[in-house]
Amino acid sequence: MANKKFRSRKRQPVKKSRSRKRELVLISDNFVSRLVIAAGVTFLAGFAAMFAIYLQNDIIDIARGSGERATVQVAENGTRNNDSSQEPLSATVDIEISDADHFRGSKDAKITVVAFADFQCPFSLKLYNVMKRVMEDYPNEIMWAYKHFPLSSHKYARKAAEASECAGEQNKFWEFTDKLFENQAKINDDYVYSTVKEIGLNASRFEDCWSGGKYADKVDDDYNLGKEIGVTGSPGIVINGELINGALSYNEIKEKIEKYLTD
Repeated sequence: MANKKFRSRKRQPVKKSRSRKRELVLISDNFVSRLVIAAGVTFLAGFAAMFAIYLQNDIIDIARGSGERATVQVAENGTRNNDSSQEPLSATVDIEISDADHFRGSKDAKITVVAFADFQCPFSLKLYNVMKRVMEDYPNEIMWAYKHFPLSSHKYARKAAEASECAGEQNKFWEFTDKLFENQAKINDDYVYSTVKEIGLNASRFEDCWSGGKYADKVDDDYNLGKEIGVTGSPGIVINGELINGALSYNEIKEKIEKYLTD
């Protein structure tokens, strides 16, 4: 009996040691798991923050484009104010419409409307449809000029803008533009090429123009001009020197037109 008790005492520390090791392993595994989870959460949070910063400007642009208003007066001497420290509300600019621009109506019209738009922006679509109606009602009183303002958050807007210029090279800018806005949700390479065929463009000539980025600089120039004069998002519209950010209703634009017609 004494031997049995002696053996029993010898085995007890061994059992406690193994149990302790298991506890340590479990604690270690739990710590590693928490560390991995914490690292994953930190990575995702950092990525989300970087992504938010990347999109911040365009999100602000879109939000402002639907609501904020600013006023820009045309300078009497026809010069553009390049003082970046000056607030948009007091800036003076002159938007010159050249033969390279696309417009509907007459250059001799009393009222000039310059629209800065993005082919993939729903607010630009709203303004575009309003302006088509306005031109039907005031065909001789208004010149409507189109300027590009593609937002980086709309991944196909810039390519579509360049494509419209290539269509314009074959005197089909407005026909091509109408198709893009009428089918805004479909815009991609396949739709562009199907439109080229539908409106009867020379496909080879169009392809050379578009794939070569022939009008990339013109699109950039339009966008930079818009930024310079105070356009904060898509669309921006300038009526006889007055800049309004956001899509106006037909009645709002009509009120502006009637005001300038009676001045």
